[in-house]
Amino acid sequence: MSFLKNLFSKQGTLEDRVKKAESGNPDEQFHLGLHYQQGQHGLPKDYSEAAKWYRKAAEQGHAGAQLYLGVYLCNVKQEVVEAYKWFELAKHGNDMDEVAAAESQNQLVTHMTPEQIAEGQKLASEFAAKVFGSWGVKPIFPNKK
Repeated sequence: MSFLKNLFSKQGTLEDRVKKAESGNPDEQFHLGLHYQQGQHGLPKDYSEAAKWYRKAAEQGHAGAQLYLGVYLCNVKQEVVEAYKWFELAKHGNDMDEVAAAESQNQLVTHMTPEQIAEGQKLASEFAAKVFGSWGVKPIFPNKK
């Protein structure tokens, strides 16, 4: 536990991290979401507040935040189409995000209709085209049947 405390203190005070998150830093937004989800560093355990910060980071392309937002939407809000979208996007992150998102999505689709899956794929493609296209990157999403 002291390792985590030392790691956190090297990254600045909670106040510093909140300021960075509020200024739009997606890594800080993601970590602030984690702290709210887990009730750490003097913050209350608040899943809605965690989801707010995950969404801010996810909308900037942070794959970890996309994964956690998908889990929240699936388990808490039961918004399966939106959850599918975020899982699909998170699969384009690092290896851990990719595996976790794929596993979560595979479990989710067993509770979805083909129409819901198609809508989730469409939303993910539209989001990726909008966000990544503005960076001059063409997203690649294979057609799934």
